[in-house]
Amino acid sequence: MRNEYKKQQVKSNWRRWLLEILFPDKKFDGQFQNPGTEEIFDFDDVMARENPIAFIAQDIAYYPVGDDKELFAVFISGLGQPEEISSQRSCRYAQTLNTGVANMNNSSFLKENPIFSFLNKYLDWIDAAIHRIGLAGSPAIRNTASLIIYAIENDKSLNFSGDSHGTILLARAINFAKKKVY
Repeated sequence: MRNEYKKQQVKSNWRRWLLEILFPDKKFDGQFQNPGTEEIFDFDDVMARENPIAFIAQDIAYYPVGDDKELFAVFISGLGQPEEISSQRSCRYAQTLNTGVANMNNSSFLKENPIFSFLNKYLDWIDAAIHRIGLAGSPAIRNTASLIIYAIENDKSLNFSGDSHGTILLARAINFAKKKVY
């Protein structure tokens, strides 16, 4: 029931529907997520707000107990981390670093009961290789770049962090944003 609620919050491009039917976590690709509550926030809805970065800081970022809530980072997870696992790891990072974390979801191809289990575990690695050589895009790349451009154009401070494959996506987003802004 909780996952159904999350899925209804996210607006999906019809071109991705087949991919999202085959790999349900792909629905969350490039969407914001509060690691503490696991609530998913549609990227376009967040960016349509008057001050999206303040909204992310106040309503999406998870802050560990005792944190002063003055700093947060948008975190892009690595391979094989469906949205619930990404949340758990982000909470651990937030607690270890004693700072807030908001997820930019990097969805996974992993499924609980795949038809071809021998192949399923390799799909994220294949996807990462394709991203690394720049042959594919991702909503996480596009949306992170949009967020970077918004921060630059509105003179807002914003911190990012990536884990493993998330660093590849973050680097591509930064390069894309640099080309658009400069």
